[in-house]
Amino acid sequence: MTGDYLDGFNNKISMYAYVNPESSSKGGGYGLIRLNTKSHDSTFECWPRYIDVTQPDAQQFEGWPMTVDIK
Repeated sequence: MTGDYLDGFNNKISMYAYVNPESSSKGGGYGLIRLNTKSHDSTFECWPRYIDVTQPDAQQFEGWPMTVDIK
């Protein structure tokens, strides 16, 4: 489940995605992180395995991308 948790070392973490292996994606995909050192933003992307990202109509999983300020 997504949400805020503590990891095995008691560090606070937030989970924004998880995969159900029985979904139509079969759990296949990959993530990218784009760092903007000038604006101090990070954009997290979550792509299904079968998508050709070079195509103009390529779409990430629902709810993605996410951009956060890393200041």
